[in-house]
Amino acid sequence: FQHGMLDSKTFSFMKSFASDHSQFKIWMDKFINAAAQIRPGARAPLEAIIRSVARGESLDVTPPLEPDLSEDIYAVLFDKTEGEAHNIIGTCIPGDGTNALYKLQQRCECRH
Repeated sequence: FQHGMLDSKTFSFMKSFASDHSQFKIWMDKFINAAAQIRPGARAPLEAIIRSVARGESLDVTPPLEPDLSEDIYAVLFDKTEGEAHNIIGTCIPGDGTNALYKLQQRCECRH
């Protein structure tokens, strides 16, 4: 049985991201690094979503996360975001970490 990412001390000590777009890249780098520490092999698919947004690709051509990783990513993003960022996550289907990460990156990447 694998514990969810939210159960990890790594994420329990991580600060939430609100809407300071100048701090988004740093926060996202820390988020991906923490996820990779908890779930080996998570870095590559998470970075693929970030690159997909940077290239202007649609979500349809972005490789989806594996279901258990997607659920964990959604749960952490839901818990570790506030304000506008949290509202973005709230528009996604619960458990859809691929869509949540894509939308958050798309909204915040362009504004810093």
